[in-house]
Amino acid sequence: MNRWQKIAWFNLAVLTSMLAICSAMATRMPLKDAITPPSPLTFVIVPALILVGMAETVFFRKRSQDLECDERDSQIHRKSKYAGWIGFASSLFIGLMASYVSVGPKGSLYPLVLPSIAFIGAVIYIMVASVAALIQYGWRAPDVT
Repeated sequence: MNRWQKIAWFNLAVLTSMLAICSAMATRMPLKDAITPPSPLTFVIVPALILVGMAETVFFRKRSQDLECDERDSQIHRKSKYAGWIGFASSLFIGLMASYVSVGPKGSLYPLVLPSIAFIGAVIYIMVASVAALIQYGWRAPDVT
């Protein structure tokens, strides 16, 4: 397993556990408490995003003797980032349209809705990019010697 696969698995594990913990916490508290800062959910989301951000530079550092990546790895990395951006744009569009439909053209949104949509989009970006990278590495033809 190369460095990018380890990073993808780490990101998926951290974000999946974050989503499970946040879902369990959100079901047990009123909606106003869940979205009003400082929310208990913030103390789960922020450390999880910090861990994901540190994965590439701290936890899975490139060793000097290792080859960073070959053409195939860079192509997989590029395609997975592209898939992540598609997931981010889709989630942003769906979140904004759902907000518009829920309040109507003359309604107003709670101030933290728009940053929440952006954070959800960031989580979706990371998850889609990680899954896309793992799928692409898994599609590799078996070595026939």
